[in-house]
Amino acid sequence: MPNNSEIVVKPLEIEKLHFPQTPDTVKPRAGEKIKTTIAHCAVRDAEGKTALDIASLPVVLGTDKPGAKRFYSDLENDDKFSAGGRHYVRLPALRKEVDVRIEQPHAADKRERLKHVSDCLSVVRDNPTSEQLRAVSEVAIRRGQKQLKQQKIARDGTTHCEMSGQPLQPDAEVHHEMRRADNPDLALNLDNLKLVNPQAHKEHHQKEQQEAESFGK
Repeated sequence: MPNNSEIVVKPLEIEKLHFPQTPDTVKPRAGEKIKTTIAHCAVRDAEGKTALDIASLPVVLGTDKPGAKRFYSDLENDDKFSAGGRHYVRLPALRKEVDVRIEQPHAADKRERLKHVSDCLSVVRDNPTSEQLRAVSEVAIRRGQKQLKQQKIARDGTTHCEMSGQPLQPDAEVHHEMRRADNPDLALNLDNLKLVNPQAHKEHHQKEQQEAESFGK
């Protein structure tokens, strides 16, 4: 993920955002305002990640400008960014807040509007261009995995297993601190990697599995 200062966003192609019909539980004018606002405020970055301009927040969250400002101010830095002189909220953070508000005891008509917002935000997330960029990134990650060991050695000059402290073996493996399955954005980040000997690596994951056995019971 690029630093906020490096983010370049592009508006989503409105004609490719096929929003659902406004449900009977939402007034037609309110439904159209929701869709128009989201369509004109939705953007994506070069990795296919989506966000909405903060101008959309009063409509999307069903609040006023002071409420929108409070929500934005309280966000973690990773959930918001600035680009081209505009301020944005990343879609996962926005969707989470919408879900929270749907479960709150608001008036029934407001909760129905929020549900329609949630459906429209799903369309933004799943826009064709972003889906294509995500697929391209996944292929690049799989290909990049093959060079990680050499890149890590070249950068850090690692000579010992970073788990056991033993001399690094020729068949040493790459260990992801944050697993690719849990956060593929970090899969090729050398700072997220350790070079480890096979036995130490195996023992680490066995211990990890054992410690998680009781989770959810």
